[in-house]
Amino acid sequence: MRYFVRRYCDLMRAFGLVPAARISCQRSVFTSIFVAASFLLIHPGSPAHAQQRIGAAVAVQNDVTAFRAGTSVRLSPGGSVFRSEAVATGAASSARLTFLDDTNLSVGPSSRVVLDEFVYKGGSKAETVTINLARGAFRFATGSSDKNAYKIQTSTATIGVRGTVLDISSQSGQTLVTLQDDGAAFLCVTGTANCATLNIRGQTFVIDTGSVRRSDSPRTRFTFQQYCTGGLCGRTRIAEQPGDLPAQPGPPPVLQQAILTPVSPPAGCNTGACLPVEQRQVIEEPIPPPAPQKWAGLANAAGSASSLYGPTPLSASLGLELPATQAVPIQNGDQITASVVPILGNYFSATAAAPLTVVARVDPGFQYTAWGEWNGQVTLTSGSLTAHVNRGFALFGTLTDPQVIAQKTGTAIYTGPVLGDFTNNNSVVSPGAIGGTAQLNANFGAQTMSGSLNLTLNGNAWAAPTFTNLPIGTTSGSGPAGSFSIYSGNFSSSPSGGGTLAGAFTGPAGTETAGRFEYFKSTGNSTDGSALGIFRGKQGAAP
Repeated sequence: MRYFVRRYCDLMRAFGLVPAARISCQRSVFTSIFVAASFLLIHPGSPAHAQQRIGAAVAVQNDVTAFRAGTSVRLSPGGSVFRSEAVATGAASSARLTFLDDTNLSVGPSSRVVLDEFVYKGGSKAETVTINLARGAFRFATGSSDKNAYKIQTSTATIGVRGTVLDISSQSGQTLVTLQDDGAAFLCVTGTANCATLNIRGQTFVIDTGSVRRSDSPRTRFTFQQYCTGGLCGRTRIAEQPGDLPAQPGPPPVLQQAILTPVSPPAGCNTGACLPVEQRQVIEEPIPPPAPQKWAGLANAAGSASSLYGPTPLSASLGLELPATQAVPIQNGDQITASVVPILGNYFSATAAAPLTVVARVDPGFQYTAWGEWNGQVTLTSGSLTAHVNRGFALFGTLTDPQVIAQKTGTAIYTGPVLGDFTNNNSVVSPGAIGGTAQLNANFGAQTMSGSLNLTLNGNAWAAPTFTNLPIGTTSGSGPAGSFSIYSGNFSSSPSGGGTLAGAFTGPAGTETAGRFEYFKSTGNSTDGSALGIFRGKQGAAP
């Protein structure tokens, strides 16, 4: 060792890089070696510094893995997360991470996030928070740090967050960002000055490799709400307690959350932020209940008017609006009072002097649709023709967010019952004479709906009108604004008649569907006439 040090010093002295005295050079080299060896003895196996704990996993479902320091660790509820590590979720898996500054990050299935940079100024405030959303679905809610501290990276976007909640879809070549709360986000195409400000709640922006623009199609809108099961979309704050969080017992794949024990901060410390950062535990804050879900409604009215040519049938669909105080969900036997509102696609106008009363019926197996018969008085008019109708069928449903439908893939079949009134060629109305079943085939990849209504008249087969490739997301012939406007169109394979239908998906994930139809049959026999009714469908096996 001494020989190699002497030769090193001779070489450095020849180039004038060390003092002329050989002994001074040798002493300096041996001192450096001693210091380096001492550091390695004191910090065995340490790359440069110990891992920095930056938060915890407060909700874990199924397969969630943290990749840190060349190893992988399966995350469990209450487990710590560290700076510079990556967290990945498997299929049908998800997690929610809460950081020391109360930032919450929900991670959807088949997603990956890198926790790049968390620099804390002391206490619970971060000077810099940088997260790389490599792929997948996320909900990001800012915490207590300064609004300028946050930066989110994706494959195409650099996002500055200004105190809000963002839903983000990060895919190869495209990022979708939706604002879900007050505040704003500043969006730029990565590495460019091509930027835009997102400051309207519910609005989505699209950022690809060449542009940043507002979404103008359901196919380029995104919401994380479809993944919000259990505690995945809650909000959690951090309080004081050392160590990892205790995990709730129970094996995966059931969604688990940490057992969270409230901690009383010392006198004069209202938030706990005045205690050392390393003494931390997660505490669940009460999450306010969601706003009552709005049910949209439709009703049918069929009547007969007198004209110069004899009785003339008049029929229309009615939009129904429930009062804000209506209990949700609707239960079997509920008496509902609903106002009539304008509807698109009617041949005749329909008005009601007073709200209609509906006794609700909920069929077994259906959670998000209800039906019933309404009573009241509706006036149908067409020019000089007028008909007064005092009953009909009504339909209610909790509508699926169109953005959820736009993000779905694959196919699904929906089947369920049909109910309606029949009006013959002499304009005589037979209430409830129409029955049968509906089959609807949704192709979410193509965003189209096909299917058929197998209609019966007084229990006997009557007609089977079909429809093909109706575009999902249209509004022609739909219900009142914001309702029953997911798909609509005409029957396409009915040489002996024709008609229209309009419907919507119901439930948070679109597991049910419902709508109204009108069909007329003209074959020259005694059963000719028109059917006006409602249909419902529940998702079954894919075709």
